[in-house]
Amino acid sequence: MLQLLQAGLSFLVLLALAAGFCMLRGVSGAAAPLLAVSTVVVFFTWAAVLGVMRPAGWVFIGLVAALLAWGIIKRRDVLAKKLASPGFVLFAALGLALLLTFGARQPVFTMWDEFSFTGPAAKLMVLHDASYAVVPHGIRFTLTEVPGPIVFNWFMQFFGSEFSQWQLYWAFDLILIACALAPLAAVKPGNWRLWVPLAAAGLLAPFFFSLGNSTVVLATAYLSAYRDLLGGMLFGGALAVYFAVRKAGAGGLWQAALPLAALALTKENVVPVALVAAGVMTADLLFFGTRGALTPEAGGLLAKTGARLKFPARLPGWLKDVAGRLAFGVFWFGAILAVYLPWTRHASAAAAQNPLYAASGGQTNMSLVKAVTTGVSQLVGAAPRSAPMERVLYELSHLFVGDAIVGDGLAPGTYKVSMAGSPLATLLLIAAIAVLAVVLAAPRREKLRGALCGGLLLGGCAAYHLMLVINWAVYSHSREVDGVVDYERYTGTYFAGWFLVALTLLALAAQERQPAGTGKLARAGVLALALLMVGRFGALVRPGYSLVNFSQSHFSVERQRMDTAARVAARVPEGRQVFFVCQGGEAGIEWWAYHFYLLPAVLNDSYNAGGDFVPPGPDYDHGIDAAGIGAYLEENALDYILVDRLDQVFIDNYGMLFAGNLADFDGAPALYEKGADGLYARVEI
Repeated sequence: MLQLLQAGLSFLVLLALAAGFCMLRGVSGAAAPLLAVSTVVVFFTWAAVLGVMRPAGWVFIGLVAALLAWGIIKRRDVLAKKLASPGFVLFAALGLALLLTFGARQPVFTMWDEFSFTGPAAKLMVLHDASYAVVPHGIRFTLTEVPGPIVFNWFMQFFGSEFSQWQLYWAFDLILIACALAPLAAVKPGNWRLWVPLAAAGLLAPFFFSLGNSTVVLATAYLSAYRDLLGGMLFGGALAVYFAVRKAGAGGLWQAALPLAALALTKENVVPVALVAAGVMTADLLFFGTRGALTPEAGGLLAKTGARLKFPARLPGWLKDVAGRLAFGVFWFGAILAVYLPWTRHASAAAAQNPLYAASGGQTNMSLVKAVTTGVSQLVGAAPRSAPMERVLYELSHLFVGDAIVGDGLAPGTYKVSMAGSPLATLLLIAAIAVLAVVLAAPRREKLRGALCGGLLLGGCAAYHLMLVINWAVYSHSREVDGVVDYERYTGTYFAGWFLVALTLLALAAQERQPAGTGKLARAGVLALALLMVGRFGALVRPGYSLVNFSQSHFSVERQRMDTAARVAARVPEGRQVFFVCQGGEAGIEWWAYHFYLLPAVLNDSYNAGGDFVPPGPDYDHGIDAAGIGAYLEENALDYILVDRLDQVFIDNYGMLFAGNLADFDGAPALYEKGADGLYARVEI
């Protein structure tokens, strides 16, 4: 109950901030929650870089309270009207419903990224009120990750004293909901025939682009702390806000900068996606912006805001206007760099002092610039293609059309990235929505705008895939990663955002007063899409894999590990490290799970083996003998060994390190402590 109250206080502050945005001219009730979420991400990322998160939190709350009080006194009529809009009401209602649901069910982490980075980073940030890059224990992947969603989770747990896994799920879902409802900013609140199916389609989008690939990875994808889907939804949310406000004049265009900045802080691989979004906005404003809306001479935005942008008197009017539009493009790109660059410098400085980083896979044998030039030269035939490049292109050509390649454990034709099916089928669905929006747009000018947007996003999709190919075949290959990895996650990021943009453009077409009933056709298209998504959701989402009826048995193993970790932490003295053994583990995920559960205590990296050890011999090229492990334990003063699972191979080859040759191990997780004789004896936990 206390956690619910603490989380509820943070949610009230977030709603108050969204209400503050509602008081600004040109901000709709549907866009306000996304602006509030983005502001929290940007503000507290800067606070983390400066090392003032806790005091900045109290200052932030005070400012929000003052803003809300001013709005109630001065603009209560405007405030009441916007707070009653469908987008704002849905965000508040769904956020509260999820808070109560997760608070009662309390799901916990089960997946790789949740234990390897997102969970530890979020936990350390909550425990220390500081950037996870500089906390005393350090964290791996500091240099290769960005903190946006983790920072947002920190604020949503601001009033608590302990880290909560279920609250991180809730915080991430708040971001998804805010993005899903952003297209409603393009719809008049009273047009319920349009906003109801539009909201349904937007809110089902996270399911559509995550659970749809359950034939590839059987996982509760919507209940995960993976940030790929967040990046895709923020991509679409930022562009949805832009297209919703562009007709209102230049005064509202600043709104798109906030979700753009938050997008750049979501995950390292979506920074190029943020640049694509900024490029689409800039191109649209450059070619189709309202003449004179930005220049000081026309009394436009730059004059109203006091911006000191002066043009030579001899310049023709059209050139001044173009310069004003480009200035706004610089502003959007600048919003991305203003948060991304300070964080990367902060992370680089922290990583240089982090002894864990060298062993984390964070270093590569090739610079990013060289990787790009090498990859492009191989693709265009200027240089011979390497074996990794040939393999990546072969696998990608099959996966894109949905034909699962031999050797990945899937039957041909089952590869999916969405509920529409393969990447090709998903692309065709999004293209169909975009083409329908262009065809049904009223003025010819709007048709051209839609066509330009679609063409740029298609080109951005190709560029994004080029980045993935270079990463798999060149950049990651230098770190011994071969072939296509997690393609459905990465490509789903782009498709989810593109889908929201196409949906927004179709909604705008449905809003226009058009001849021959084309507006009705657009509304029918939105309704048909919503019904299609509802049908696919009902057909493909298995019982126990939706948002509210997930099975508690899914978390039973992790709850047992959490209990073991709590008992180990109570036994091990503060400041001591623990060595970990888990034979036959699932690629080291057990090591990462216990590493997360034991924080802020430290689980030793277990000889870089993830807790799974093999003896030297003809069948192994990385075997470790008992003398090697013994020396490592001695050098690192490791007086405690946590054994999660054993096999006979370990007992035969390493049992001499333990009192009784491990005869007392009964299959349950056990803690062993080093005795006076130098052997490890089992202790009660």
